[in-house]
Amino acid sequence: MDLEMQLQKAFQDNITLPMKLYTGYLIPDANLHMYTMPGGRILSEDMAGNITKQINYEIAIRTQDYDSAQETLYNIGQFLDDLGMDSIPSADNSYLFNSVQVTGQPFPQQMDEEGYALFILDFQIEIQTQIERK
Repeated sequence: MDLEMQLQKAFQDNITLPMKLYTGYLIPDANLHMYTMPGGRILSEDMAGNITKQINYEIAIRTQDYDSAQETLYNIGQFLDDLGMDSIPSADNSYLFNSVQVTGQPFPQQMDEEGYALFILDFQIEIQTQIERK
């Protein structure tokens, strides 16, 4: 989806990340990933075909450097908090960016036996799309 590619680009262009940000679910190595979460929904739809959607996202970092993980996710959260309407433009005109809401502070979710911890940041994005009526 264009929205995920544009978010990824915005993060990489505006935040110093300790590693490359990928889209899609985590793999076993230390990494940073952004992916959609369940619970997205249509907020409204009008007769012209304009649809306002809420999409849930999560950014996860799996690392042994806990301070860096907390700092990275905090910086991403601050960046998201500062975004305004139309801040993440679509490259293919598939959506209009309305707003973003960080739904919590970064937190450690789990730690494995090798000392890797999984840190999480959740947020919701509201976009507007349009379907063609015939």
